[in-house]
Amino acid sequence: MYLNWNQFKSYCIKNNIQLLKDDFKFIERECMKIPANEHRSVLKAYADEWLSDLEFNQNTQHAQNMARFRANKWLMERCNET
Repeated sequence: MYLNWNQFKSYCIKNNIQLLKDDFKFIERECMKIPANEHRSVLKAYADEWLSDLEFNQNTQHAQNMARFRANKWLMERCNET
């Protein structure tokens, strides 16, 4: 399975996940480290990580940055498992 960016981007917009261009580049680079058939579930889990952090914080720019950091950390750990 390939990364369906349009579907992922729509999901993020709908759920107020404020991804930057650099986020997409980072996510794509990390996902290339795992089998293609895992991409969809990893993208969903990445978004869930982001959203779980936003649930406990107000939706400010600082909260978005903290959620980004947490989700990116999770993604790096997940894609570098051996």
